Amino acid sequence: MSKKQNDNNDSRIQEIIAELNDCREDERNSQNLIVQVLSTAGAILGVVCALSDNSSDKLALFFLNDFIFSTAFAFIITLGIGNVLRYHYIQDLEDRLSCLVSPGTDKKEMVHWMSFSSPVTTRNPRHLNSKYTIIHFICYALATVSAIIFSVLITYYQYKRLDTPSRLNEVALVLPAIFMAMSFFIFRKR
Repeated sequence: MSKKQNDNNDSRIQEIIAELNDCREDERNSQNLIVQVLSTAGAILGVVCALSDNSSDKLALFFLNDFIFSTAFAFIITLGIGNVLRYHYIQDLEDRLSCLVSPGTDKKEMVHWMSFSSPVTTRNPRHLNSKYTIIHFICYALATVSAIIFSVLITYYQYKRLDTPSRLNEVALVLPAIFMAMSFFIFRKR
């Protein structure tokens, strides 16, 4: 191999490594942001629920509750879509890097970071292939599902406390369910 080709491969390798580092940092930040959004939304919903006990304007607080939950869930859907796209991009970068570092070898021999983090990134139980990924997946799923269930129950509790239920209130109650259904529809197959 000539010096020019070798320098070209080295520069590609460095470029891919830099891109992988940036993508992995984005991945970590995104995972943390999802948990932070769920925690913050849950805390705000708890405060709104506490305020509704002493308030005469339960309808406004119900709509505020609904708006907070729907906004948080829509943002989490957006982050999830970005996670899935980044997951596939990182896998492609890792494959290209393995081909550049050790040309002529099977890329299946090299273990990539995405093979370990894929169960959490894609929320796909079919990617569970070791006890560590199973534990990681269960812990993350439990935390996420618990926060979502808390938010749904608070929203339903607010709805049940309304003095005069109406069609608009029922539509507002269904809005978070629509966001949840959208997320399951979007992420059901990867």
